[in-house]
Amino acid sequence: MEEVKPLLFGGIDVGTTGVKVIISDDQGNVISSISHDFKFPKVTLPDGYSEQNPKIWWDELKSTLKLTIRDLEGKFLFASDIKAISVDSTSGTIIPIGRNFEPLHNALMYNDSRAVKEAKQINEVSRDFYLKFKPSFALSKILWFRENKPKIYLNTYKFVHAADYLVGMLTDNFTISDSSNSLKTGYDIIQKRWPPFLEDLEIEVDRLPEIVQPGQKIGEISKKCAEETGLSTATTVVAGVTDSTAGVIASGAVNPGDIFNVIGTTLVERAVTKKLVIDKKGRIYCHQLPTGNFLPGGASNVGGEVLKKYFPNDNLKVMDRKSTEYKPSNLIIYPLARKGERLPFINPAAESFVVGQPKDKYHLFTGCLEAVAYVERWILEILKDLGAKLGTTVYSAGGGAYSNEWCQIRADVLNRIIRRPMIVEAAMGTAILASTYTFYKDLGKATKNMVHYKDHFEPIPEMKKKYDIIYDKFRSECNKRNYT
Repeated sequence: MEEVKPLLFGGIDVGTTGVKVIISDDQGNVISSISHDFKFPKVTLPDGYSEQNPKIWWDELKSTLKLTIRDLEGKFLFASDIKAISVDSTSGTIIPIGRNFEPLHNALMYNDSRAVKEAKQINEVSRDFYLKFKPSFALSKILWFRENKPKIYLNTYKFVHAADYLVGMLTDNFTISDSSNSLKTGYDIIQKRWPPFLEDLEIEVDRLPEIVQPGQKIGEISKKCAEETGLSTATTVVAGVTDSTAGVIASGAVNPGDIFNVIGTTLVERAVTKKLVIDKKGRIYCHQLPTGNFLPGGASNVGGEVLKKYFPNDNLKVMDRKSTEYKPSNLIIYPLARKGERLPFINPAAESFVVGQPKDKYHLFTGCLEAVAYVERWILEILKDLGAKLGTTVYSAGGGAYSNEWCQIRADVLNRIIRRPMIVEAAMGTAILASTYTFYKDLGKATKNMVHYKDHFEPIPEMKKKYDIIYDKFRSECNKRNYT
């Protein structure tokens, strides 16, 4: 009997520090997973600046794809078995490219915040728009180019996002973007158009990409790309999403009421809603899933970075185990590793604080784990106050989700089930997205078949009651410092 080959789908995640390629079958089994770190030359930039050379992204992606195809061939699978592939990358990153599709400047990265004046100018002319623009948003950076690098602006054929540039290298089509990556460039996901206020900013729509929805076909792998990477021209390239949205898809949190969380260097929190959620303070913004549901949420500056700062040489697994002896710590901490906060409140001068005297490093460590959970609870309360209907389960990802002890603390503080998927990586999310175009035709069906769960943590009623009292004290201490 002839063996039936699996249907394969590819996901490409290009982040800040490296690239990852995952090839999955239609049941969510990872067939190949290969990553490469970037090696950027050391450069000194002014405070608030963050740049990368996109050509280095492509060089490393080419190497990773070659290794991926070689890995598949070792398993008697081939490039032509990959039916579709999709790409995600950092949200808000923007690159000006010329008519020859060459970058005219380094990419201004997602965390580049030079465009303070430009963000203010955009918000003045877009007062009725549902989104408040920040200096890190792509549109603010485009206006920065127009104001500060007029020659580059005038020579720009298209301003493309990080994922768009890589899709262009895969397909030779640099003129298309997806609505997810284009959100921070001002694309109106409600009216499905570039907003009229761009004219007031003297930003021509012709310099911006054509927009399609995530999961829609962009093209096939070009002959040139196939020669450089080993991919097949028979593979379809579909529009991707931002890295955080890809993480949501990989977690399976695609139904209204689902909550998605990432604890990495920082804390990301999103909910799935049927309706657009608007935050006039600008803390919360909405992406949109291919299903049409919205993803209100945002990112805090608290997270795993504070553990690296306070406990740089400690074995965190040992610290995790010891934390069970100290909870609740009764310490009140705002766990920032550096100055400034953006969610649950916006305050560029906000700093970490500790109320109470830690007995030892384990006591302080436990307090930090609890503190991140308090911030997460605060964010969920904001989402609820803004009209989001929240369910009882948080689908959790990132390095913090690997800690059983931290997951239990969060379950107790949030009074919600913490569910941990087997694989929550952005590249897996884009592989799932790729499958929706050629096979499943529906994101819900794709995640039902391709997302599998490792375990979950339920709140303990006695601990929940204790944490409720401490959380109230936490909010009170924040109020004293005008952290509101």
